[in-house]
Amino acid sequence: MGVTDINTERREAHIGKIMLYDQRDQYTELTRNVASQLQTIFEIEQNLSRISIHNLALTSLATMKRCIISLFEGILTVKIGSPYYRCNPKEAEEIVMKHKETHGRFW
Repeated sequence: MGVTDINTERREAHIGKIMLYDQRDQYTELTRNVASQLQTIFEIEQNLSRISIHNLALTSLATMKRCIISLFEGILTVKIGSPYYRCNPKEAEEIVMKHKETHGRFW
C-alpha cells in the first residue's frame, strides 16, 4: 500500500499538500520562507507531513510549522486562530533564522 496525498474517506487534502499551497495561514507562509532558506543546508520533506526511515529528509514542513508556533506562542497543540508573534510580524522570519543559528538544531 502506497502513501497517498488525499484522505479517501473524508476527501480532505493531506497536510503536506496544504503546507505547500495554503496562502491564508501566516505561519504556513513563514514556514515555507524559512524552509526555502534552509533547503541548501539540509533536506526538508515538502510533500508529506511525516518522514520515515525511507526518507532522507531531516524534517518536514509540518514539523517546522509546529516548532515555529511553539517558538512564538509556546503552543504545542493544534493552533487555532490568528498568529500572535509577540514581536513585529515583519521580523518573525529573521528571529526564526537567528534562533536556529544560536541554538543549533531547531527542528
